[in-house]
Amino acid sequence: MLFQIILASMVAISIVLIMLMIVFWKRRKPKEGKEVDYQSFFVMGISFVGLGLVFTAAINPGFLGITVLGVIYIILGWKNKDKWKKKQ
Repeated sequence: MLFQIILASMVAISIVLIMLMIVFWKRRKPKEGKEVDYQSFFVMGISFVGLGLVFTAAINPGFLGITVLGVIYIILGWKNKDKWKKKQ
């Protein structure tokens, strides 16, 4: 009985939070003038690949997802290399 009450209240709170997120998401103003820094994606990808490989070997094969995310970031950064910001 107590478990059902706790479960029902958790579901109700989740639904209310999701509805609030939707309302605030629609009210937000779009930010203009922001450009994506693809060089940061490339650097983060290199970091994620290294971290994912170390964690996969040392702790758990479930960390292979971090490695895959790193590879995706590297590809995303490399494909948009022409949009990298030039250092002055």
